[in-house]
Amino acid sequence: MEENTDVDGSLRATITHLTSTIERTYSYKAIFLRGIVNGVGTFVGATIIAAIVITILTQTLGLFGIAEYFESFLPKN
Repeated sequence: MEENTDVDGSLRATITHLTSTIERTYSYKAIFLRGIVNGVGTFVGATIIAAIVITILTQTLGLFGIAEYFESFLPKN
């Protein structure tokens, strides 16, 4: 009978620990901070990808001599 109480106590402690972990993970503060981090990460990643694509596109257009056409849109100093 004593084994059952040890198992019951261990299960209760584990369930209590898991419940508190779930409550912390899904709290409004944690969700808000996770959203901010994901938003900033998405913004930075998209900016880096856009810079790489624009650089490759500019280099490719320079090879074909089409860059002068796009330079006409830039302001003259």
